[in-house]
Amino acid sequence: MAMLAGGSPAQAQVADLLRARCADLLELRHNDRGQLIVWLHGYYAGAAQRAVIDRAKLEAAVTAIEQACEKDRALPLIGMEARAIFLGEPLPQMQPGASLPSGAGSATAPPPRSGPAPAR
Repeated sequence: MAMLAGGSPAQAQVADLLRARCADLLELRHNDRGQLIVWLHGYYAGAAQRAVIDRAKLEAAVTAIEQACEKDRALPLIGMEARAIFLGEPLPQMQPGASLPSGAGSATAPPPRSGPAPAR
């Protein structure tokens, strides 16, 4: 975890997981890696308002995230693909120019109209 926090173990106080990538996860010691994976599983479960821990799904998520990280060391640990892995959901297929699903990111609002409002 010290590696994610950017300091020595004695100085490690804060880890910015928005910047963490699979490479960071794979470089952790086995126990630290396991703790981070369990934390990430809880993070995603909490965001999805899932109050149940299913040990089989957690173990499947551990295997799946490690396999995904071996394939793509640049994969962000906080993002849509990691979320799908931890929640055991299919990865959303994004087409070029497609908007994110509701609540998955910041959506852009239509531009405000210029000029006077139309008469009724």
